[in-house]
Amino acid sequence: MRNLRRTAVAGAMIAGLMTVGTATASAAPFGSLGDGPDLTITQANTDGVNACAVRVTNEGDGTATGVTVHTPLVYDSTNLGTLAPGESKIAQYFDCGFSDRIFYFATTAGETNWADNFLYLEL
Repeated sequence: MRNLRRTAVAGAMIAGLMTVGTATASAAPFGSLGDGPDLTITQANTDGVNACAVRVTNEGDGTATGVTVHTPLVYDSTNLGTLAPGESKIAQYFDCGFSDRIFYFATTAGETNWADNFLYLEL
């Protein structure tokens, strides 16, 4: 009887382990609130812009309004306006030669995934 119980417990544990970590294909990323605008921010790396220019892209399903890029370094922000899904715009601040590190963050009304709205550049 004891071996039968052990076998049943072991079987239940294995069945439980097989379901751990499973997720649905539609699982939202960390920080996600669902459908709507989803801004990402990256270094621009484009001809004609300086090294501290950043590109903001709306990778979400909804239009992003009031898109703003902030940098505490100069206590400044740049309003990029509206970004349709898939659209990008560049924010270019200044000649960044006086600093080798800059922190940026992008905001919009209704942001659905704050996890990718930050950029720390080491120039």
